[in-house]
Amino acid sequence: MANTLIQALLRYDTGGECDASDIMDAVTQIHKVKSRHCFPARSSAETAHVLVAGWGFRSQLLQDGACQITDLIAPGDFCYTSAREERHAPPIEACDPTRIVTLNMGLLPEKTRTLVYRGQQIQQGDVTRRLRARLVSLGRRDARERLAYLMAETHARLAGFGLTENNGFDWPFTQEHLADILGLTPVHINRVLGRLRGEGLLVVRNRHVAILDVAGLHRAGGFDAAHGSIERSDYDLL
Repeated sequence: MANTLIQALLRYDTGGECDASDIMDAVTQIHKVKSRHCFPARSSAETAHVLVAGWGFRSQLLQDGACQITDLIAPGDFCYTSAREERHAPPIEACDPTRIVTLNMGLLPEKTRTLVYRGQQIQQGDVTRRLRARLVSLGRRDARERLAYLMAETHARLAGFGLTENNGFDWPFTQEHLADILGLTPVHINRVLGRLRGEGLLVVRNRHVAILDVAGLHRAGGFDAAHGSIERSDYDLL
C-alpha cells in the first residue's frame, strides 16, 4: 500500500523536493471497499483520496438496462480530482476488493500539498485524453483495434506506477466488463481475445494480462506510446 501511494504522488515531483515520510504522515484513514460497492465520498475539500489497491470504474446505465463503462480507476489514481467531479460525475464502483487512502491536506507541507494539486490536475488531463481515445475507438476502430488499444494504454498507464512485471499486470475485469467498456458483446470480446492470443500478442488468464509482444500490440491498436499520457514537460501547462 505504502509503495503504491508514494510512487503515485512522487511521479509528479519533477524537482525531487518532496519527502515520502511527509506523505505517510498525512494518511488519516484507509477505506476498504467490497466488490460492486461504491467508493466513499470525500469528507471535505481538505482531503484527497488515492486508490492504492484494486480497481474501480465509472459507468452510465441506459434506459434499456445496458451499461457503458466510461472510465477505469487504476491503483495509484486519485478517486476524485475536484469537488465538481465528485458532485456531477457518476459514482465510482469497485471492480474487486479495494483500498483507498485518505490524505489530510492540512497535514502536508506546502510543497507536498502543491504536488497533490498538480497531480490532480494532471489526472484530469489524462482522463480527458482517455475519453477522447475511447471516442475514437467506438467511432472508428474495429473490435480488434479497440481491445488492443485498451490493453496497450492500460499497460503504459500501470507501468508509470511501477505496477507491471514482465509486461504483465493484474486485471480483475471480466469479458462482460470489457464488452461494456468497448461497446461490444461478451461473445465478440471472447473471439477477439482468442485472435490476439493466436497472433502472439497477449494472453488474459486468471485475472492477469500477459503482453507477449508490446510493439506488436501497439501496432494492432494504433497506440502511440509517446502520446499515451501527459509528458513531464507538459506539467506546468496544466
